[in-house]
Amino acid sequence: MKQLLCLGLAILACSNPAMAASVTIGPDELRVKLLEGNTEVLTALNQVVQAKDKLNSDRAALLPGANLNVLLGSSGSSFVVSAISVLVPFLLPSNWFNLDAGTHLLNAQADSYYVTALNAYASAYALYETIVADTEARATAESQFEALNQLKGQLQQQSALFDNVSPQDLANAVNQANLAELKVLQLDELLGKEKANLKQALNIDINTDIQIALNHVDPAPLELETNLKVILDKAITLAPEANQLNELIAASGDESWSEVFSFLNAAALAPSSSNSGVSLSKLNFGAQLNLGFGTFPQLQLTNDSKAATVLLQQSLTEQLQNVVESSVSAITQARHQLDVANDTQKGLSDLYQSEVQSYNLGLTDLLHVLSASESLASAGNTQIAAQRDLDSLRINLHRILLSGAFAAVKPCQIRKVQNSTGGGLFSWLTDIFAGDKNHVSIDQACNPNYAAKEKK
Repeated sequence: MKQLLCLGLAILACSNPAMAASVTIGPDELRVKLLEGNTEVLTALNQVVQAKDKLNSDRAALLPGANLNVLLGSSGSSFVVSAISVLVPFLLPSNWFNLDAGTHLLNAQADSYYVTALNAYASAYALYETIVADTEARATAESQFEALNQLKGQLQQQSALFDNVSPQDLANAVNQANLAELKVLQLDELLGKEKANLKQALNIDINTDIQIALNHVDPAPLELETNLKVILDKAITLAPEANQLNELIAASGDESWSEVFSFLNAAALAPSSSNSGVSLSKLNFGAQLNLGFGTFPQLQLTNDSKAATVLLQQSLTEQLQNVVESSVSAITQARHQLDVANDTQKGLSDLYQSEVQSYNLGLTDLLHVLSASESLASAGNTQIAAQRDLDSLRINLHRILLSGAFAAVKPCQIRKVQNSTGGGLFSWLTDIFAGDKNHVSIDQACNPNYAAKEKK
């Protein structure tokens, strides 16, 4: 009975728009829902999972095992060298390099997830502030429409009662009121499209109505700092992209050595006699020492990747420098423009009220009133545009300094988990053979909001 009642309420909610779900979106709600449902962020999280699986595979390669066919094939004092790599693989250097490279690549993927989450949040935050600005622009347009519509009704009433309004003034009042209403309708259409994009970014159900909390971006730290190098140095220090590139460089070095040792394992230590077994004295190192075509291209690609990564480090510094220079100078200008726009809007608002009073007393004509109304609306839109530009610039600065709302976007705690066991060599080897018992899941380490959602 209870299930039928719940089903009936659900159907009623879907069929009755008044009962449709609604959610209010502000910067905090934006972050939480983005990390829970954005496809790009969850794809990055999946890539971290794949990197962890590869690391687990490299861990498994270090675990001792027994190849029964090889062991049964050996007899007496002779033994097969290939059995060493099966029975005690952690003695072979390439396996350790594979594990180390896998660790660096896992860390790089974790940094990649963090960067993806930060950039996705920056994009969504910018879209949110655009919606805030357009919502305020709609309020300005609606205020103008209400004033002009009231003026139109007043003139229509005067014309009907006293016939003291010229047809030209009446037509101007009607047309200006209609144009103001058209602006409101156009902004409604624009806001509908923007909210649909925001729903898609946050993976919000199509039947859910979203309300926008009208919040602006707080001032960024150091936005008034005149020494740009101070800001740049801090941005470089905090940049997760720099950590990611360092991990990739370290992984490329490990992969180079791994290729060399893999070659030595496969060729220099391979048995060259019958399946009955071979002793160490019968190994033919010279005959097997052959650098095949598969080794040099891989090493060359690895070296090229390392060189390209170093170039990316330089490019990262240049990009951060460009963001710092452009953002700080533009923020200074935007703050000044916003102050001027606020003062202008206040002055024009007083002027409009004065023109309306003068018109009602017969001291001025309708054109002066309509001109003052248009100037006031233009000043309001200028003020909104200045605030929107300032918000956008502050988002950029907050993003590279990991401040403001971005401080709540947390990186993966993978490095902390990896370094949490401690205890020296014994604990290190124990960790290798114990697997993941001391580890948390990737979604808990990288995206606790998503992990909590999945448990529900």
